[in-house]
Amino acid sequence: MLKEIISSISEEIELFEKAYLFQFQSDRDFLRPLLNYIGKKRGKRLRPILFFLSQGLVRKPDPNSIPIAVLLELLHTATLVHDDIVDNAAVRRGEKTVNALWGDRVSVLVGDYLLAKVLALGVQSCWKGVLDVVSRVVMDMGRCELRQSLSPENREMREKAYFQLIQEKTAGLFAASCELGGLIVPVSLEEKTWLNHFGDYFGMVFQIRDDILDVSGHAEKMGKPVGQDVFNGKATLPLILALEEISEEERQNVITMLKLSKEGDGKWIAEFIKKNSGLEKAQERAEDLTQKALAILKNFKSSVYRDSMERLVMHNLERVK
Repeated sequence: MLKEIISSISEEIELFEKAYLFQFQSDRDFLRPLLNYIGKKRGKRLRPILFFLSQGLVRKPDPNSIPIAVLLELLHTATLVHDDIVDNAAVRRGEKTVNALWGDRVSVLVGDYLLAKVLALGVQSCWKGVLDVVSRVVMDMGRCELRQSLSPENREMREKAYFQLIQEKTAGLFAASCELGGLIVPVSLEEKTWLNHFGDYFGMVFQIRDDILDVSGHAEKMGKPVGQDVFNGKATLPLILALEEISEEERQNVITMLKLSKEGDGKWIAEFIKKNSGLEKAQERAEDLTQKALAILKNFKSSVYRDSMERLVMHNLERVK
C-alpha cells in the first residue's frame, strides 16, 4: 500500500536506501554485528518520504539531496535506540531492542555514534541551514525527555500538555523533514511555513494513531507488546480523553491506580479507555488534524507529488501498524 502511494518518488527512495545502509558498514570488526543489526531493522521511512515529497510540492526532488534524507532517518534511528533505554523496552518492530541484546551502556554509545554521523552529514551538506534545523529538533526532543525524566510526578494527564509534548518529541522531526525539503528546493518564506505546519500536523496524527494502536492494535502488526506505552506510565491521548469523562474524584483514583499498576494490569487500563470513549475521541482529534494538513496541501499546485502526499496523509490516519 505505502509503496504504491509513494511511486512518484520510487527512484529517490531506492537511492536513499543504498546510501542509508552504507552508513551501517564498518571496517572495524567489533562494530559490524551491532551496526548490521540496527541497519537491517527497516522502518516506514516516513521522514525521507516526506522530505522528497515536500520538494516535489514546489519543484522536483533533487537527487543531490539524498544525504539529507539519510541524515533524517539516522536521527530518527538514534532517537529510537535512546528511547528504548529510557522506556526499558525489550522489543521493537517485532525484534529485540539493542539494549535487550547488548545492554544500556552499549545502546547509549551506539546512539551517540549515530548522532555523530548525523552531524557529519550536516557539516558536509552544501545547503546552509541544515544544521540549524537539525539542532533545533534535537534540543526540543532532549528538553522534552529531560522534563519527563526530571519531573515524573508532574506529568499532566491533560490534553494541552500532551500536545505540547508530542510537538516537541514526535512531530518536530516530521516538521523538520518537510521544512528541509523546502530548504533544498528552495521555497518562499510562506511556503516554508506551510511545510513546517503540515509536517507538524502529520506528526501529531502519527503519534495519536500510535496511542490508539497501543490499546486497540495487534502485537504482531505493531512489533511490540500492546499496552506497552500506557503500562510504562505515558500520558497517551486515549487515556487523557477517557479521564475527562469521569468525575475529579474518580479521575484521581484512576491516576493513583495507574501509578501502582504492575505487569498484567494492561487489560483493565485498556477496558477503562474503551469504556469511556477514549479511542473514539482520540480518532476525532486525529481526523481534525488530518483535515488541517490536507487544507495546507491545497496551497500547492496540483501534481503527482501532491497527490502522493494527500494519499499518504490518509494512510497515516488509517494505518493499523
